[in-house]
Amino acid sequence: MFKKANGFKPWLFNTTIDACRFLKKPYDPFIIIVYKIVRNYISFKHPCPYVGHVSVDGLPLTYESLQLPFPDGEFLFSKTYYFHKRKAIFAKTYFSIKEDL
Repeated sequence: MFKKANGFKPWLFNTTIDACRFLKKPYDPFIIIVYKIVRNYISFKHPCPYVGHVSVDGLPLTYESLQLPFPDGEFLFSKTYYFHKRKAIFAKTYFSIKEDL
C-alpha cells in the first residue's frame, strides 16, 4: 500500500500471503478485511490448484466498505501474484479518498 506524498511512498503495510493457504484457512488480518470486501465479486473462490481466469467484476468500493479509517489522500494498492514461485500477475489499483463535509 502506498500513499501519494511527493510521489507514491510506502504506507501502512507490506504483506505477502500464500493465496492457496489463505483460502484454506485465512490467517492475515488485513487480507481477511480485503477478502471480505471482494469475495462476492471475485471469480477465485475455491482452494488450489486453480485453473482459469481470475476477475473482479462490479465491485462497489465505498468509504464505508473499507472498514478501516483512512485519511484523505491518493493511494496505490499494488499487488504481485506468484504461481509456482514465479511472478505471474502485477496489478495496481489507484484510488483517492476525499472527506465530503
